[in-house]
Amino acid sequence: SGVAAVAADRDGTVWLGTGSGLLRWRNGSIDGRWRNRLTNQRVISLMSARDGSIWIGTSNGVSRLRNGTIETVLAPRRTSELAAEALLEDRHGTVWLGTSDGLYRYRAGITDRFAVEHGLARDDALAFASVVVDLRVTQVVNGVQGVHAVLPHDSIRITRIP
Repeated sequence: SGVAAVAADRDGTVWLGTGSGLLRWRNGSIDGRWRNRLTNQRVISLMSARDGSIWIGTSNGVSRLRNGTIETVLAPRRTSELAAEALLEDRHGTVWLGTSDGLYRYRAGITDRFAVEHGLARDDALAFASVVVDLRVTQVVNGVQGVHAVLPHDSIRITRIP
C-alpha cells in the first residue's frame, strides 16, 4: 500500500510509514525489517526526535524505534482503536501524541492523557489532537476555534527585492 508518512533522521536516513509497516530507505535501498514489530502495521504518522529515535504512529498505538529496538509507548486502553494521527516533540523534549482518543504527553518515560481529569474537555482534547508539524511551523488546528500557528523565532526572513 501507499506511503502515508515520511520522516528523515539526523543521519539522513528516510523512514516511510505505509499501510503495511515501517520501511527504511538508505543509500538507495529499502529495508523493511521492522514491519512485524509494531502495535499495528498501518503507519499513519512518523517523527524523528532529537535523541535519534523514530516515533511511529499507527492506527492502533505508538511505538518508538531507538538503537535498533522497537518499544511500545502507547497502546489502546478503553477503545478498540487508538489512531496516532500526529506526533510532535517540543523544545523541552516532551513528545505530544495526537490520537483518536485525545491528546497524550510523553515525558521522562511517562505517558499522560489530557482530558476531563486534567481540566480539558473531551471535545477540546480531540480538537488539539490535530497537531501538525511541517517546515519548523507548529500548528494546532481546531475547527471550532480557528487555526493557530506558533512560529519559532527567526523562522521567517523578509528580504527586500529592489
